Formats: sequence, structure tokens, C-alpha cells
Amino acid sequence: MTEWYSVMSLPDTRYQTPMSATDPKEQVRRTKNLAAGFALSHVIKSEPYIDDCIRLLKKQLSSFAASGQPVHLDEWFNYMAFDVIGEVVFSQRFGFLEAGKDLGGSIANSRLLVPYVTMAGFFKRLHRLTVGNPLITDWNLMPTQHILDTTLRALEARKRNADVREDILSLWLKQHERYPEKLSEKELHGCVNMTVGAASDTVSASLQSFFYHLIRHPDYLAIAKKEVADAELTDDVVSFADASKLPFLQACLKEGWRMFPPVPFGLARVVPATGVTIGGRYFKPGTKLSVNPRVIHYSRELFGEDAYVYNPCRWTGPGAKDIEKNFVAFGAGYNSCQGRNIAQLEIYKAAATLLRDFDFKQIDPSQEWKYEASFAALPYGWPCHVIATHG
Repeated sequence: MTEWYSVMSLPDTRYQTPMSATDPKEQVRRTKNLAAGFALSHVIKSEPYIDDCIRLLKKQLSSFAASGQPVHLDEWFNYMAFDVIGEVVFSQRFGFLEAGKDLGGSIANSRLLVPYVTMAGFFKRLHRLTVGNPLITDWNLMPTQHILDTTLRALEARKRNADVREDILSLWLKQHERYPEKLSEKELHGCVNMTVGAASDTVSASLQSFFYHLIRHPDYLAIAKKEVADAELTDDVVSFADASKLPFLQACLKEGWRMFPPVPFGLARVVPATGVTIGGRYFKPGTKLSVNPRVIHYSRELFGEDAYVYNPCRWTGPGAKDIEKNFVAFGAGYNSCQGRNIAQLEIYKAAATLLRDFDFKQIDPSQEWKYEASFAALPYGWPCHVIATHG
């Protein structure tokens, strides 16, 4: 692991996380401390509360449908993602969906921090004097202060009252109480911040890619909507179990991830002492290597001659298993995305529910979306009209 990862201690250098570890063994140790909380068997217990967030999103979208005003899905998917992660991690929404706005400018500021963090990993001394300086945290000057304050209040409240539902924080607190030498209080706080910080932009980008590409490919959109309609899903929010039984919906999600990986940044590794040969080329020990996921996903050698074309059917055909091993939207190896189960749970449910209940039409069908790409890819600039089609 390169020194770049050390910048991923949140909010400052005192709050270490699995991703801030540069020693692979230490990274694995920290990851194991959190594994039980991220397990699907545990995350699924929060499904009723994720349903509440999706209901709030539906209510807001219905208001846009009634008024005829355009909706910016990048904003609303971000609001949902933040509120969902708050419910799943510490049983408390941040309040973005209900307010219908960016509270404290935290989301806008976090977007400004993404390119900063990307570069800060290469300029660690400067980072430790600025945003990574503990004084910035202690003086409550962080750009994402509303998010940090909400997280800290949830942690403090949990210390006073442990008799709450079994969310992710409850498991991590038990781990801290049993093995404080393995998971310190500041490390626990850092891991909560890491989980919250990583959840919003990636989930928003994933759902945007799903709907953006389907809107621009009406034939595939019709197939996806028919699959959902034929399933006769009557719950006001589609369950994860039901959404998991919709193969074409999942194919469209996966193709959306392939076309637009939410984390396009090449996460570097260091060549070990033995050196390594890749593709017939030898790299000496200590060399830092990385590859952009988009390069892999757009490889004609790996995904066929139509690699540059949106084609969800590639994931339902006979060659699907062969290309699955080349899918790296969630990373690969021991440092792959720990929160994948949370993301897939809410994305599957939201995608199926919104696809069934609404039609989205771009105000200007010829207008391509815009996006900023650094560590994360942040799409925007494709406003839509929304039409309620169900219940």
C-alpha cells in the first residue's frame, strides 16, 4: 500500500481507519474489527428504516411530479444516501430528505473536499497543516461540520443509552468494549466517519448512472419496467429479496457501474520485494502501480467489441460469468469496498421502487450529463421531469 492512503484518517490523523493503513497486515486487522457490522445478515436488519428513507424520497418526487418542476436527481439521491447511512450505522437520519435541502452546506462542501483529498494523499505534510490538522476538528471548522456533529452526537448518545436497535454502531461498540486495544474510541469514531463519508457520492453516482443510461436507451428501459411490472410487487417500497429476483434490473445496475464506475481513481499498490511481471512487463520492487477501473471496464479484450456501448444484456448472456471476474466497480482484493452490502441493499431497493413508481424524462434529451472525476465521480447537470406512474 502506498503512503497516499494515510490521508484517509477522518476527520484528522488521530482517527485511523482501515483505508488509512499502509501496511497490508494492519489493514486486514482493522477490516476484521468491522466485518460483522458490514455483513449482509446484519445490514438487512435495517431494511425497514431504509424503507422509511425511500418513502420520504418518493414523497418529495411526487411533489415534483405534481408541480411540474424539474428535479435534479444528483441532489436527491445524495440526500437519500446520507439519510440511509445514518439509519444503518447509528439509527439516526441526517435530515436531508425531510428538509429537502443541503443542511449546513455539508454536501456541497464534501464535494469540494473530494478533489482535495485526492491530491492531499500526495502532499501529506500540507494536509496535516490544513484540513488534517487536529485543531481544525477541535475548533469545529470542518467544511462538513453538520455531518461530523450528527455523527458525534450519535456516538455520545449511544454511550449513555445502549438499549437501542442493533445497528452497525452497536456491534462496533461491543467490539470496542471487549477489545479496546484492537479498536480504540478514536478509531471507532474514524470508522463511522469513513463509512458515512464514503456512502453518499458513490450511491448517488450509481443510481444516476442506472437511470441516466436507461432514459437514453428506451428499448432497455421498456424491458426493465416490464420486468418490474410483471413481478407484481405490491409493497410501497420493493424489498431487497424481491429486487434481487429481477435479473434484468440487476443487469442494468451492473452495466451502469461498468459504464460509470463511481470511484474512478486508480488505488495504487506497491510492488513487493520479489518484483512482479504483468502482461509480459517486469516491474521492479517498490514501483507504485494502479489502473483506472474505467480502463478495465472499457477494454474490448475483456468485455468484447461493444465495450464502449451500453448493453445490459451482456450480463444475462452465456458469457456473463466470464466477464464477471473483470468487474471492479467495488474494487478488488483485500482492499475492496467494505460497505458494498449497504450500497447494494439501498440501490437495489431504490432502483426497483423508483423504476416502478415514476417515469423520468430529461428536459433536454440531447443534453449529456456532466461530471467531475477525482477520487469519486460526481455526475450532475441533467435535470428531469418526473411523472408518477404507480400508487
